[in-house]
Amino acid sequence: MQAVIYIFRCPKGRVYAGRRTVSPEALRCWPSRGTGALPDGYAGSGKAWQAVARKHRDTLIWRILARVDGTSQDADMAERRAVALVRALFGRRCLNLRDGGQGMTSRDARALWADPAYAERTGAAIREAFARPEVRAKLNAAANTPEARQRRSATSKAVAQTPEGRGRLARATEASLTPEARAKRNTGQSEDARAKRRESLRAVAATDEGREVLTRAVAASTSPVAQARRLLTRTVNQYRLFAAAHPELFQ
Repeated sequence: MQAVIYIFRCPKGRVYAGRRTVSPEALRCWPSRGTGALPDGYAGSGKAWQAVARKHRDTLIWRILARVDGTSQDADMAERRAVALVRALFGRRCLNLRDGGQGMTSRDARALWADPAYAERTGAAIREAFARPEVRAKLNAAANTPEARQRRSATSKAVAQTPEGRGRLARATEASLTPEARAKRNTGQSEDARAKRRESLRAVAATDEGREVLTRAVAASTSPVAQARRLLTRTVNQYRLFAAAHPELFQ
């Protein structure tokens, strides 16, 4: 399982630590710090913490203390260590009532998401979080670091080592080359889509942090390595299109 160990702090100094089960991509790409809720809209679940989170949700400060990629027991132990550390540092300002390690299981999570009211409420919170330009900018910046690209490359290579993985990759490539898939991708080139992107970029550039993120992104996209990668991608895509148009040559 993958999980992050986090700590929230409100403007009045009260803190809460815990763990959040996340996807492998979120484990790699979530930033190490931020404000408000976590990128998926979660703001802590402790009973004593709930009132604080509701009152100060937009001004909360959070940090990722650890990223766990292992068993549920590994995540439990990491959470217990974090809670013990936070209690030692903050004393009575720590609102953790339990020692940690009692987080919900995947079965519990599935049961919660089976409730339409919970799914709608939580889904809305997640969509709201990802609609924030600063959250998207941070996630994009984290996903485009050399380390993140290297991990994705290693994962893809590992998948391609098995017949099942190669079959999935072949089916995904074939599906991506259909006229329907290409038409769906081209919707991003419409005037409405461009206007939305411009509006989003202006919102990001309105803050010092956003301008810094955009500056790094532009510098990274114009680097020789990025240009070489784009050239390679175009070459590979041309080869795929040719292979899809002339399957008889590859039988």
